[in-house]
Parts: sequence; structure tokens; C-alpha cells
Amino acid sequence: MIVSVAISSFDSAELLRACLAGLLNQETNTSLEVLVIDSGSTQGERSVCAEYQDRFRSLLYERTDKETLYAAWNRALSKASGRYFVNVNTDDALHPQALAVLAGALDHDDAAALAYGDWMWAIVPNAPYPWDPSFRRCVHSEYHPTMPLFYAYAGCLQFWRTDKLRELGGFNAGYRAAGDYDILCRMALRRWHAVYVPMAVSAFYQNPGGLSRSSGTSIKEFTGIRDRFRGEVTIGDLYEVDPGDAAACARAWTDLSRRALALHIPWSEEATPEPEFAAECARRALALNPWSHEAMSVLAAATGGWRARVRCAAARATALFAGPPLPPPRARTPSPVFRPAEQNTL
Repeated sequence: MIVSVAISSFDSAELLRACLAGLLNQETNTSLEVLVIDSGSTQGERSVCAEYQDRFRSLLYERTDKETLYAAWNRALSKASGRYFVNVNTDDALHPQALAVLAGALDHDDAAALAYGDWMWAIVPNAPYPWDPSFRRCVHSEYHPTMPLFYAYAGCLQFWRTDKLRELGGFNAGYRAAGDYDILCRMALRRWHAVYVPMAVSAFYQNPGGLSRSSGTSIKEFTGIRDRFRGEVTIGDLYEVDPGDAAACARAWTDLSRRALALHIPWSEEATPEPEFAAECARRALALNPWSHEAMSVLAAATGGWRARVRCAAARATALFAGPPLPPPRARTPSPVFRPAEQNTL
């Protein structure tokens, strides 16, 4: 089993050296195909790769004109021969078991397109393992198809099944900072699923000059992708419901509204609810079932409106029996969480 590792480098020769040294510490290092794309760098990435050329099963170096991160990843994807494909940033670090465990997750669920895990909030580049206990751990949750409506749930390390990534057409090279979020949304529209590994697989360096933090580009791109996705996705893409079953669709919209109101993005220290979106989803539920006291409850909580609270009380007074069960998520997995037999607590 070969894992193809894509690394895009621009003026990062020393970080690249540390990154490659870290990959040699992976349990799967004899199965790694390393694909380094030198995106018009003015430093010595070529010589760094030459140092490590014979230490990997395969190490390919290619120099190009300056291009976006996602164009570089696509270039690597076009040359990848591995069953799995993963992006690694030059300034990040991996848990020594990261690639082996993520590969095990996709081996375990052969229908999953993607595996992801938790990560550490690193304040230094290429943070050596074991990681500093002062680093904050960003804990994710098991996959649910609604997650890309709110955030990039896979964090900074996306471990793909190569053929699925190619079927999606790779990353959108037009983005500068949010192409990895865009592809998660496109994956959801295909009704594919991901599997979550509850361990910190990487240490993500919070680079103040990095793509995600150095300007408003990341937020602008993210907002545009999110809003487009919310306009394209259907409730049937997210939940296993019959579009003709109004009651079931109403329950699905109600569940989505609850998720929006209870939202807590993993890397945020506080809750991050979206009351406007929650209210919109609750109204969609009420359009299908005007006397759903569950939807009215969420609408009242999201808007603080007295009319919604009155309607909610009336609906509760007339509800004699518990409603049908909640529709299951569309992309159910055999095991949405992969727990390796042995793993470090980090």
C-alpha cells in the first residue's frame, strides 16, 4: 500500500528539510511516495530534495512557476501512484503514527472517501513530537453530512482515497486559501462520507503570515463557498428522507436548525451558533409541518420572537404522542469513528 504525500513549497527550504525529516519518522515511511512541488521558490528546495532522494521509496521534485497551493496539489495528484493521497504543509508536523492510522481508517471502511482527525494548535513550525503539553488540542467529531455547511471539518490534514479525489476533479486551483474547504462541500454533494480518527494526527503551525491568517482572502473565499453550497445542497443530500414525505423532511430541517444553533467549531474556545441560519432552517421545517413544536422551539430560541413562542406552546398543548424518529444522516458509515487498537493519547 502506497501513500502519496503532496508538499507545495515556496521559499521554505529549511522548513521543507524539517518536514521531510519528519516524514522519515512515520511508521509507513517505507511506503511513502513524496511529491514536492517547488512553486517558483527563490531558495534551495531542489538541493534539500536531493539530500533525501534515496531515503524514501520515491521522491519526486518538480519546479514550476509561482502557482496557487491547490494548483500545486493538483500537479502532485496527477503524478501520484498511491492508493491514498495526503497534503502536508512544510511548517506542520505529524504524529509518528498519523499516516498509518489514517490509512487504516480507509482500509477499515472501503466506501469512505476521506479520513481526518484532531490536531494540535502549534506555536512553532515543525513542532517536534511528543508535542508541548501547552499546545491546545482541537477536537473534532464523527462525520455528519451537515458539517461542511458550517466549517472545514477535516482540519489541515486531508487524507484522501486517491481515486475519489480524482473523481472530484481535484482541487479548485482558482482559490488561494479555501480550496480544501471547497472540495469538502463538493464531496458532500456527491453524498460520499468520511471517517473520523479520534487522535491528534498533526500539529498545525499558526503562522501569522500563512494563507489562512495573513489577509481577508481566506474568510472571503470561505464565505462565498459556504453560501454557494448552502444554496445548492438539498435536505435529501444530508438526510435519508423521501422528498415527498413532508413530515420527514420537516424533521430533518428541524435537526439541521438545532445543529446550527448548537454549533461549536472545534478550534473556537467558545460556542459559535448561527441563529440566522437556524431560523431559516426552522422556517423551512414549519413550511412543511406548520405545527411542529420542535421547529417552533428552535425558531423561538433563534429569533427570540414572541409569536414563535406562542405557536410553540400551542403545538405542545396539542401534541399527544412523541413524533416519529429523526431521519438518519444521508452518508451513514459502517463505523463513523475509527479507533486504532493502540494509540498515544495525543
